[in-house]
Amino acid sequence: MTKRAFRKSIESEGPELAGRAWLVWWLQERRRRRVAASVPVVPAPLDLIASDLGTYIEVGWTIPEGDFVETRIYRKVNEGSYNLYIQAGVPTALAEDHGVSIGSAYRYYATMYSALGESVPSNEALVVFGS
Repeated sequence: MTKRAFRKSIESEGPELAGRAWLVWWLQERRRRRVAASVPVVPAPLDLIASDLGTYIEVGWTIPEGDFVETRIYRKVNEGSYNLYIQAGVPTALAEDHGVSIGSAYRYYATMYSALGESVPSNEALVVFGS
């Protein structure tokens, strides 16, 4: 809605209310413009996979385009919570998890880290070790 159309639609409410309503509208539009012009989002790692290789789990991913410092791998064992497990420098796109137990479920996700901060999480990969 344009400023003119908005103002015309509320003029019947009286000049004081119209002025306040216009100010609210203007502030909302200014906020929308600021959000739209915010810093670009750091892309997440692509195609995260985890594979049971018999004695350990191998975690692999694809690094997206960009200037990154490191990849952060988070791990969750069974029904526990996610914890930072590995910090791998770029261009590393493969990690090994040797601290595994037969029958345990391991879930992983990854993030990229750059000067802009940490990315959103990648997809989650699940492996039940030894099954």
